[in-house]
Amino acid sequence: GEMVEPYLPALAVTVSIPRGAVEDPTIRLGAYRIIEQGLLNAIAHGQAQHVAIAIESSPGDVTITIQDDGRGVDPRHASGFGTTLIDTWCRTLGGSWSLTRGASGGAILTARLPVT
Repeated sequence: GEMVEPYLPALAVTVSIPRGAVEDPTIRLGAYRIIEQGLLNAIAHGQAQHVAIAIESSPGDVTITIQDDGRGVDPRHASGFGTTLIDTWCRTLGGSWSLTRGASGGAILTARLPVT
């Protein structure tokens, strides 16, 4: 909701987050910050026009996927302030993340956070 509004109408954002997907407030905050940085990266580095954000919850973990239609993963921008924040949140919460090139271009950021 409010996280996405500043980027409109320059960016079309699809959000798929089932109600109650993230119960733990610490993981919810971590997920929010990871998504925030993923959005910023998609706009600043990828110059994306469409971003799809999804959170899937399963027993034991929460998976955050941020997929965009931008320029893809530029190795020169692969590590910066945004990715440092994502890395810190994932490490703090005992999770992991990756940034890969999409099959049809763009970038896919995937973060997995364990839920106990």
